[in-house]
Amino acid sequence: MYGLDAIKDMNRKAGKDAKSSGKQPMVYNGDCNTLRGIPNLGTYRATRHGWKKVETYFVDSSGMGQAGEAALTFAEFCRKAKKGRGYGIVSAGQFQVHIAEFVRSKMCKNRTFSQWLEEVHKLTPADQAKKAPKLIKQLKMEYNEDGFA
Repeated sequence: MYGLDAIKDMNRKAGKDAKSSGKQPMVYNGDCNTLRGIPNLGTYRATRHGWKKVETYFVDSSGMGQAGEAALTFAEFCRKAKKGRGYGIVSAGQFQVHIAEFVRSKMCKNRTFSQWLEEVHKLTPADQAKKAPKLIKQLKMEYNEDGFA
């Protein structure tokens, strides 16, 4: 059985690999067999790249899990998966994984924080005051868990 430190190290490595290779959540097409190819995103935060995490599922990865246990079986997870949503493994242990469900952020334009600042600086002070609540809401949606990119 893996220790907690080993699991954290594996997830960090998966996150670095996902970032360097540009992995994104896999968009589910309704065919359960495609769910077997969900990418391991590890600690990589897809929310910085236009995705908003809406749910996390605890799923058996050993194939030995039973219905009714804490971890969903593959069949149970397949029934919960929604067509058109993105899925990625965000944490993997020896026998279970955490799979995040993502939607494309409606307000996201895949902007960096610097681009947000440029947009704000183009506004007049009066417009900045009027539009600040909306801009803050957009920033919170795009960077909801991670802080700024």
